[in-house]
Amino acid sequence: MPKFDGSKIRLDNPSASDTNEDEVAAPARPEKRRKKRKGRKTDLFIQREKAGKIGAFKWNDRRAVHLLSTIHKGEIVETGKIHHRTKNPILKPDVVVDYTQNMRLVDKSDCQLSSVECLRKSVKWYHKFFFHLIDVSMLNAYNIWLIRKDIDPTKKPKLREFIYNVAYQLLEKYGQPTTNIKGRRHNPLPDRIIEGYSRHYPIHTEMVNGQRQRKECYVCNHTTKRPKKRTRVNIICKECKIGLCVGDCFRDYHTLKNF
Repeated sequence: MPKFDGSKIRLDNPSASDTNEDEVAAPARPEKRRKKRKGRKTDLFIQREKAGKIGAFKWNDRRAVHLLSTIHKGEIVETGKIHHRTKNPILKPDVVVDYTQNMRLVDKSDCQLSSVECLRKSVKWYHKFFFHLIDVSMLNAYNIWLIRKDIDPTKKPKLREFIYNVAYQLLEKYGQPTTNIKGRRHNPLPDRIIEGYSRHYPIHTEMVNGQRQRKECYVCNHTTKRPKKRTRVNIICKECKIGLCVGDCFRDYHTLKNF
């Protein structure tokens, strides 16, 4: 934000009349007097700076609020509200009025995410930013899913259930097998080792100039349990995209950690 050196445009405080009379009228209740004095707005002003199409505004309400905008001029407008005691219209800058009117969905989304957010304490700011993007992405996906499925609002699942289902499905597809055995941690099994081969199965290579491409068998070329050799095959694993001999090599690659 720039340094605001310009003149201050001051606003009349609609509650300026409740100053001395209230303090004199209630001398026996100092605690109420202190509370009211704390919440009173006594110095309302706005300062404006501009650079190109971007306007920077400093609005002093109960405290200083800074805003950036490309469509506002910082003019003072009526908010449409009347002060309950003085009956004077409450005035604020146009950028503040628009922000207040349009921030409700932001507040609603923050409220929805507050109970399911995946934020964790971290000294690195970009960690918090990254996890917040995940939370917002899940909320957007949830809303799009509700619209496409045309689900009855009275029977729609909660956001928490939707996130859990997405997490379980991602783990089923991309997660690595783990064990419940207690003790020293072991290195996780590589993604190629999955019980029943799952999505791993052999397919032919592509045709080039009327002939199938040939690739070296990865197991034959990297094995440590038998002499290495260079074997060229036209079979690859659909998921791993590497050449493998059908039979022992294909089985060993997808079942053994060290082959």
